[in-house]
Amino acid sequence: DSIATTTQRIDNSTIEPTRKSEDSLATTTDALTGGEPSHIANTQTEQATSGKRNHNIPRHVAIVCDGNSRWAKHHKLPTSAGHFAGAQRLVNDLIPAILGHDGIDVLTLYAFSAENWNRPATEIQDLFNIILNMVRQFQHRAVREGLQVRVLGDLDDARLPTGLRDALVGIQAATRLEEDGNDSDDITHTKVVCLAFNYGGRQDIAQSVRQLAQQVQDGTLQPEKITVDTIEEHLWTYPLPHPDLFIRTSGESRISNFLLWNVAYSELYITPTNFPDFGKKEWDKALEWYGHRKRRFGGR
Repeated sequence: DSIATTTQRIDNSTIEPTRKSEDSLATTTDALTGGEPSHIANTQTEQATSGKRNHNIPRHVAIVCDGNSRWAKHHKLPTSAGHFAGAQRLVNDLIPAILGHDGIDVLTLYAFSAENWNRPATEIQDLFNIILNMVRQFQHRAVREGLQVRVLGDLDDARLPTGLRDALVGIQAATRLEEDGNDSDDITHTKVVCLAFNYGGRQDIAQSVRQLAQQVQDGTLQPEKITVDTIEEHLWTYPLPHPDLFIRTSGESRISNFLLWNVAYSELYITPTNFPDFGKKEWDKALEWYGHRKRRFGGR
């Protein structure tokens, strides 16, 4: 009931942060943003001029953005300030730093899991406020810099506020590639930011299987034709490449239902750093660690 009440309160396109958090969020913004955010093009230029680059680069990086509430508690701020700080870190630092590397094409971020509905209603409200504002602001930059934004997860969930759902659908439409006048999901010629929102790995596999079961029932698919490939082709994540580097911040050593099908051979990097503190230096450490990994994919 508390979740339903929260949804009704914020079920519009004019979602605003709770007044209780405004001062803390303003303080957090000042601490994290000292000027104009760096852009991906600038990062690529810096790399080209420095001549230094780790040649073992992951094509797809996935991050569990964990530790926002711990960060807020450490700084004696409300939980919403931690989520806001994480969003600022992501947009201002991590997206340019990660996608600025030649060879990294996809960045997937775990923003809101299917299990996060179990959190306090006020925290969900503040988190939805922050995500909505981040999406609206980031859309302009994504269009300007040629980034494609994809949302992975169940956007048909009736609990989602209409304004937030519209913003998520809108940013996908605004950044969708067009080839010869036709929409395209091709990811070979652009950088892609994936936002896993109302997402769960088990739920993704289940909805893929339901689609295949329906095809079998309709007589358009024979059961013996169901393979690993056909299951994958119906996942929310299709046709993204599997993550090469899986990062979890805040020190927790679990996958938490994130990209379960896709991380079979990902390299798992666990850092004790809370997500709002996971800036470019911490990212560089993760990338250096990945560069020393020997990936065998079951072979020798």
